[in-house]
Amino acid sequence: HRRENARHAANAYEAILAVRTREAIPVPWARTMHNLALAYSALDLAGEPEAFARAVDAFGQALEIRTLDVMPADNLNTQQKLGDLYFGAEQWPEALAAYRSALAAAQQLYQASATPASRRAELGERGHLLARTVYCLAKLERYAKAVETLERYRTQALAEALDRDRAQLELAPPAERDAFLAAAERIAALEAEARAAGSAGGRDFVAVSADLRQARDELEATVARIQVHVPDFLPGGLALADVAAVAGQAGQPLVCLLTTSQGGLALIVRPGMGELAADQVLWLPDFRTADLVDLLSDRDDEWRYLHGTAGADAETLERVLDEAW
Repeated sequence: HRRENARHAANAYEAILAVRTREAIPVPWARTMHNLALAYSALDLAGEPEAFARAVDAFGQALEIRTLDVMPADNLNTQQKLGDLYFGAEQWPEALAAYRSALAAAQQLYQASATPASRRAELGERGHLLARTVYCLAKLERYAKAVETLERYRTQALAEALDRDRAQLELAPPAERDAFLAAAERIAALEAEARAAGSAGGRDFVAVSADLRQARDELEATVARIQVHVPDFLPGGLALADVAAVAGQAGQPLVCLLTTSQGGLALIVRPGMGELAADQVLWLPDFRTADLVDLLSDRDDEWRYLHGTAGADAETLERVLDEAW
């Protein structure tokens, strides 16, 4: 049934694209092309020949409109789905390229978010994307970059959890603070205009795109000026050597654990280490995201790890952890 439904969906989107042209309504056209790619992705999972190549091609065409500068949220969505397609096929370099593009879009959305709540929301959407990016990096033996990518997210998430960026923005010169908020609001307005481009009375998509690129350049320049006065505003992450130094302060190795649909991975950072070698990487091929969820979440009337932790139930914790190992 899934294969039949996916085939019906692909046929329907192909029919829509016959009358919905890129030149007349580029944004709806790109959305339909993205949906066509999803239908072909489903057909690929069902084993239909040539569906993989057609999905890749449709995603690529959608990305010609859903660009990073103009439509970062849509760009993120399409790049992530393209990455997922490659990830399922274990094509690690191609998956990594798509995921890194998606992370660039996520970072741009994070930077343009005017409030702590909206920035926390942007960070909260990155978990799946981040885990798969790091997994690809490790598969390509880029272990240090894998740790640094995780650390960048952790640093930003911690800053938002502590509402530090809001406090840091208050320390900026008033003119720069006002410029940051104005730029973020202008970008939000232009993104809405870009989505409506081509409608009656709306501006041309190309013209709106040019204004958006200029607005993002202005925001980036404003952030850079603020960071001269407030270096911790919108922080980046630590390099591997810095993470190893933290491990040294803790007096024990730091373990970065993640799971994906293809398996799990643990990266072990020892105090003072200058590089991360293969013997510091533990692959967990039989520990997937679904297994982690099962470990954490209760089963009907049976407590699992989270409930055991909250209730300080040693018997539950011992049972669940024994099962995991």
